[in-house]
Amino acid sequence: MSEGQQLEATLFTKSDAANVNQSLQIFKQAFQDDALFIFLNKNREYVGQSVVDYATSALEAAHDGAFLAIADFSCVVWLYSVPEQMPIDSDQQHAPVFPQMEETFHGWHSNFYKAHGPFLYFGMVATLPSMQHRGLANKLLKKATSLADEQRRWSWVEASSPGSSRLYAKHGFKTVHECVLQPGCPPLFFMERAPAVP
Repeated sequence: MSEGQQLEATLFTKSDAANVNQSLQIFKQAFQDDALFIFLNKNREYVGQSVVDYATSALEAAHDGAFLAIADFSCVVWLYSVPEQMPIDSDQQHAPVFPQMEETFHGWHSNFYKAHGPFLYFGMVATLPSMQHRGLANKLLKKATSLADEQRRWSWVEASSPGSSRLYAKHGFKTVHECVLQPGCPPLFFMERAPAVP
């Protein structure tokens, strides 16, 4: 596939089962080597499948949800509007795989909603390991944040590594809390983004 085709982003929703299933496999491959998840459970296959199980359960709880994908499905962004598409904190109630995360996340979305009203939540951003460091996530995040700007909405994300937090920072996100789930565990970065001023 040509570079031009790779950088063509498409938008679809959870009703598009074939594209959603393909996206879930991207999440599995990308996150099974994530340092934070590996710290919490050393089994790579378990981690990868747990990410899929979490995303599947969260999607079932959601009224809808949008995905942005590069044309060849080498990079995927999953985002949805809270509370219209996803009831507040309901995604964490469907994430029993890593209870430390569920307990820590609970309430953050509610407080963010109280402060800023309906917001855009970036559930997952993942790039196939073989396609990383080519600017694909940057392309999708640029398009995704433009959606937030068009809707005049704040955005929220939990970044699972310093590298991913730096990526989000390039697109206007600021760290508001750095969370360590267990002693020695890689940190989680809770990040917010204000809509760009027109």
